[in-house]
Amino acid sequence: MIKWKVAFFVVIFIWLITIMLFGFIYFKQEIIICFSKAEVESFEQDLGNVSIIFNRNLKTKKQIEDKLSKNEFSPFLEKKVDTLIMNKTKLVFENDTLVEIIKKY
Repeated sequence: MIKWKVAFFVVIFIWLITIMLFGFIYFKQEIIICFSKAEVESFEQDLGNVSIIFNRNLKTKKQIEDKLSKNEFSPFLEKKVDTLIMNKTKLVFENDTLVEIIKKY
């Protein structure tokens, strides 16, 4: 009589552990997808900014700063002495001329 009660509770315990494990895996996957979408959006923003730079044939740091400051993503633009840092890319300047575009991550 007591053996089936023990077996019942063991099966219920294993069943609950399995459900919790699948729930954890599902929510972990959803979180990863959410972060991946955010990464893709920031790369798309940087790609849009870089395409503006090349389409308008902007060469100097002043021209690029002026154009990007009018862009809707300008709060993400970090200005340093010889670099402009966007979300995921860095624009490197020498003698006020664009020399290199580097992917940060």
